[in-house]
Amino acid sequence: MRRIALLLLALFLTPVCGRAEELPLQARIRQARGRVLPALVNLEVVQRRSPGLGSGRTIAAGSGVIVSPDGYVLTNYHVAREAVRIQATTNDGKTYRARVVSHDYPTDLSVLKLETDQPLAYAELERSKSPEVGTYVLAMGNPLRLSSSVTLGVVSNTDRVASANDLGEVDLGEGKVAGLYTRWLQHDALILPGNSGGPLVDLEGKIVGINELGGRGVGFAIPSTLAAQVFDQVRLEGRVVRGYLGLRVMPVKPLGLPTGVLVSHIEPGSPAESAGLEPGDVLLDLDGQEVKALHQRDLPDFYQLVAAHRPTTLVELRYRRNGQTQTTTARLAELTFEPERELSQLGLTVRELTRRERLSLGLGQRRGLLVTELRQGYPLAETTRAVHLGDVLMALDLKPTPTYHDLVEAAPGLKGEFVVTVFRDGLTFNTVARSRPQSLQAQGLPELPKAWLGVGFEPLTADVARALGQPEMRGMMVTRLPKGPAVEAGLLETDIIVAIDGQKAGSDIEVFQSMLASREPGTQVALELYRPGTGRLDKLVKLGSSPEKVASNALYRSLNLDFSLRPVDELDRIDHPTLADHSGLLVADVPRGGWADLAGLREGDLVEKVDNRPLADLTSFEDLDRLLRQQRPERVTLLVRRGARTHILFLEPAWDAPKGDNV
Repeated sequence: MRRIALLLLALFLTPVCGRAEELPLQARIRQARGRVLPALVNLEVVQRRSPGLGSGRTIAAGSGVIVSPDGYVLTNYHVAREAVRIQATTNDGKTYRARVVSHDYPTDLSVLKLETDQPLAYAELERSKSPEVGTYVLAMGNPLRLSSSVTLGVVSNTDRVASANDLGEVDLGEGKVAGLYTRWLQHDALILPGNSGGPLVDLEGKIVGINELGGRGVGFAIPSTLAAQVFDQVRLEGRVVRGYLGLRVMPVKPLGLPTGVLVSHIEPGSPAESAGLEPGDVLLDLDGQEVKALHQRDLPDFYQLVAAHRPTTLVELRYRRNGQTQTTTARLAELTFEPERELSQLGLTVRELTRRERLSLGLGQRRGLLVTELRQGYPLAETTRAVHLGDVLMALDLKPTPTYHDLVEAAPGLKGEFVVTVFRDGLTFNTVARSRPQSLQAQGLPELPKAWLGVGFEPLTADVARALGQPEMRGMMVTRLPKGPAVEAGLLETDIIVAIDGQKAGSDIEVFQSMLASREPGTQVALELYRPGTGRLDKLVKLGSSPEKVASNALYRSLNLDFSLRPVDELDRIDHPTLADHSGLLVADVPRGGWADLAGLREGDLVEKVDNRPLADLTSFEDLDRLLRQQRPERVTLLVRRGARTHILFLEPAWDAPKGDNV
C-alpha cells in the first residue's frame, strides 16, 4: 500500500516539478528553432529509380539545411542520389530548383546549390567539437512529407561506428558503402522517413549533425565536424578528394597487440595490392605516423588518415607479417564513380566503369558500360536472352561501347534486329534486340467487317433473375444501346436477350459473342427477348457491320515525354460516349516511372492539347514532339479529359540530359 502511495505521489509531483524547469528549456528550444527553421528545406527529389526496385522514376522526399547565404544545402546522399530533378521548399513556402554540386557517398552526404541570386537565411555549422553525451538536441526536418517538424532528445553516444555487431555499415547499393569515415552521433530525438538530411541542432541554434538513420527510438546523425569538412572541400574544389589505399581493416585487440590495424581485405587493382599488402598483415604506420585501432570506434581515425593524403601521393607503409616487420610504398589513388547517363531510344541507363570496378568484375583491361536501368517496353528490355541490371554492355550491333559517347554514336544506326554483346559473371554472350520505330502506322491487310448488333450486355445473374420472377431464365441483359441496329429495331436497356434464331443465348459471354460473329453483316436475326414489366416478345434485327477500329499498331511514342498516343476510333466513341463531342488523341501507353506517369497521366485519357496546341491527329503530335525536342522547355502542359472531367497536367522532362549533371 505504501508503495502505491509513493507511486501516486511521484505521479502527481512530476508535473509540478517539471513545470518549473520547462520554462527556460522551452524558451531555449524556441530560440534554437527560430534560428534554424528559416534555413530548413523540404526536398522533393525525382529519382531515376527507387533504389533496389529496378526501372522507372520515382518521387522521394527528404530534408536539407541551408548552410551558407549563397544557397548551399547539406543533405544525405541517399536522399539526393539518382536525382534527375530536385525542388527545395523553404519554411516560408518559397520554392527553388536545386542542383547537385557533389555527392559524397562514403559519408552519405550531398552538397546542393539552390538556383537563386538572392541571399538566403542559413544555419551555422558547429565546426570545432561534438556535443557531449546528455546534451539536448532538436531533430528538424520534414517527416512523412510534413513540413517543418521538430522533435527533442538527448545525445546518447558520440562515437557510434560501423561494425558487424553494432550499427552496421550503410549499404547504399552498387558497391557504395557509407560509414568508414564516420563516428555517428546517437540520439533519441524521433526520426521518421523524410527526416533524412535534416539538421540535428543544439539549444544554441547550431547544427551539430545531419540526421541519417532512425528507428525504434534511436537516431543517428553525421557529426557536423565531418559535414563541415565535406562542405568546405566541395565549395573549394567542386568535389571531395580523398586518398584511396584500397583496403579494409579491423581492430588488433583480438590479436593481443598494443598498436596497428589488421588488414582484412585488399581491393583488386588497388594501391594496397600493388604495394604487396595481403590480408592478415598488421599495418603499423603510414608515412611515419603510427596507426592504432584497438576497438571498432578507432577505425574511422585510420580511414580519415589515409583520406587526408592527396591522390597520387607516394606513402611509406610499415607493416608486420609472420612476426617480421617490413616496409613498402604505395601511390594513393582516388575513389571515384562515374555519373549515370540515359539513352531514351533504347530505354537504357548506363555508367562507365572505373579501373577498380573493371578489375573487380573480372574484365581486366576490357571496357564496357554498367547497365543500371532498363525501361520496360524498350529494345534492351525485350532481348531474346534477357539483359539484367548489373550486366556490362560491351557492344551494340558488334560495335564496341567502351564509353557513353560510343553508345550514343552506335544507337542511330540500329535498324530492325541487332546483336547486343553482354558481359556477366565472367562470361561474354550475345543476344538479339529489335529496334522500335517511334511512329507506327496501321500495316497489313484491312480487317474484314464483322456482324454487329450494337448493344452492350452482361450475363443475367441468378439473383437478378429471381428478383424479376424468372428464376430459371438465362440470357444477356442489355446494359447500353449506342446508335445502331438494336436501337433501330426498338430494343431497350434492361431487355434480356434469351435466344438468337431459336438458339439459347445462355450466360457465357464468349459463347454469345461467337453466336453473333458466326453471322454475316446484313443478316436478319430473330431475337427472343424478355422485357421486365412487359414479358416476352420477339424482335427482328438486321445486323450491321462493326464500326471501324484503329489498328493497335497505329500510334506515336514520345520518347522524352514517356507516353504513346493513338487516334480515337468509332468503338472508343461507342464505349465512351463523352468522347463523341471532343477531339484529341487517346493515351495508349504510359510506362511506369516515366515523366508522364509522375505527372499523373493514365492510359485511356484523352489528350486534347499540348502546350495549348490542339491535337488533331498523330502527325500533329509527331510534329509537336519534334518541336519540343528542339526547344527543350522546362515544363510541358497537357489538357486531358478523363471521363467527364478535364485535368491540367505538368510534365517536366529531362530531355536525355546526363544523370547527375542535369540537376
